[in-house]
Amino acid sequence: MPVPVSDSREIGAGESGLTHGHSRHACEVDEEDLAALGDGLDPETLIERCEGEHCHAIDESAEEIDEGRHPILGACWRFLQLGGLAFALNLAITTTGHEVLGLPAALAFGIALVTIFFLNFFGFRRFVYRATGGGARRQMLRFLAAIIPLRAAEYGAFVALTGLAGADYLLATIVVLSASAIAKFITFRVWVFAT
Repeated sequence: MPVPVSDSREIGAGESGLTHGHSRHACEVDEEDLAALGDGLDPETLIERCEGEHCHAIDESAEEIDEGRHPILGACWRFLQLGGLAFALNLAITTTGHEVLGLPAALAFGIALVTIFFLNFFGFRRFVYRATGGGARRQMLRFLAAIIPLRAAEYGAFVALTGLAGADYLLATIVVLSASAIAKFITFRVWVFAT
């Protein structure tokens, strides 16, 4: 039975076809390769991947996000990963500072923001936007110019929510950090780490 591939060509078991990149390779996809992919796979996401003499049908949809075919989706996915790590660390530092060390919640949150700053700069530069060729000094200056007002807004919103509105500090942390994520992603992508 023919298997549709991402370039809309049909490749049947044992036939040659288009593979990784723009080159043509003589590869064979057998029923065992296709069965190894599991049930419920969308056939339009299948491609052939040649590795020497062996060719394997794979699901391209997850891979293509990080391989530059969808750079915004890839950066967004990596942003969410780093953001999740930073969020967890921010929450842990804030909670530890307030609950364990007895610091005021606002001070514990401020310490967490400063601590996460360095993780974020290097993580955004190297992992999220992969902007290692843009000059670290220039990027650090832009990062500072962007992050200081963003962090000031986060801190102001946190203090307003906890102090003026009487919200729980954990809820305020979650709301503030979640709301600022979109502004950061756009600012960092368009200006700070633009290549």
